[in-house]
Amino acid sequence: MGFSLYRTPQFEEDYLLYFSYLKELSETVAVRHFLRFENALVDELLEDPFRHAYFKETGAPYRAKLFKVGRKTFWIIYSIDEAAVTLHRFWDCSREPSTHGL
Repeated sequence: MGFSLYRTPQFEEDYLLYFSYLKELSETVAVRHFLRFENALVDELLEDPFRHAYFKETGAPYRAKLFKVGRKTFWIIYSIDEAAVTLHRFWDCSREPSTHGL
C-alpha cells in the first residue's frame, strides 16, 4: 500500500529550524544530513509506517522513530491513517520530556 506524506506546520518549523542551524555551520554537512533524512522518510516511514512503536510519552495515535543527525538524536513523531503518514514533530531528544506539545 502506498502512503502519502504530510508535514504539519509544527514539524516544518522544527525541521527548518534545525537544518537552517546546520547550514550556518556547514552547508555541505546540512545538505548531506538533509538528503539522508529525506531518504529515511521514504525508505522507512512510507514503505512500512507500522514498523515503529507508539511514542512512549503519548501512546496511540502517535508513533515515533529515532533519527540521528550528526551527534544529535531526534524523534520523528508521526501518525498514520488509511492512506497517509502525517509528520507531527522533529523533536530533539535532549529536550525536556513532555515538551513536544502533543
